Amino acid sequence: MRAVLAALQKEGLIAKRSKQRLDSTQVLSAVSDLSALECVRATLRLALEELGRGLAKSERSDFWELFRERYVESQLDYKSGVEVLKNQDGQAGEDCLRLFEWLEPMAAELRYGQQVELLREVFAPQYLVKVGQAEAVKEHAPGVIRNSPDPDAQWSAKGQGKREEKLDGR
Repeated sequence: MRAVLAALQKEGLIAKRSKQRLDSTQVLSAVSDLSALECVRATLRLALEELGRGLAKSERSDFWELFRERYVESQLDYKSGVEVLKNQDGQAGEDCLRLFEWLEPMAAELRYGQQVELLREVFAPQYLVKVGQAEAVKEHAPGVIRNSPDPDAQWSAKGQGKREEKLDGR
C-alpha cells in the first residue's frame, strides 16, 4: 500500500500528507478508458513502424510525419483532463480511418500486414464509423484486444460467463 501511495505522490496525482478518498468504480472506469486509448495508440505505432519498413520515404503519405509525431515519438500524458483524453481518442479513431483509406490502393503485403490487420482488429470494437467518421464507443466489451503487443491477453468482467451462472444459482 505504501508503494502505491509513494508512486501516486511521485507522479503528482495526490499531495503529500493529504487525505484522499478514492472510489474504485471511478478509478477503474478511468483506467479502462485510458487503457483502450493506449491500446489504439500503441497499435497505430506498431502499424506505422511496420509500414515504414516496407515503404520508401517518397512513397509515404502527406500525413506520415504528423502520425509519427503523434503515435511513435510521443506518449500519453496521464495527467491530462478527461476532455483532452476524449479528444485524443477521437483523433486516434480519425487517424485510423485515414490510414485505412490511404492503404486501400496499396499492395496487399502493405495493406494486409500483420500489424495493420491487428490495428483493424483493435479499431473495430472500439469505434463506430458513422458517415466516414470514427466515434469512440461508450462502453468497452469484454474479450476485445486491450494489449497490442500481446493480443491474446484479454479484459474480463467479474460475474460474466460460467462464474455468473454459479453465482446466480445460489
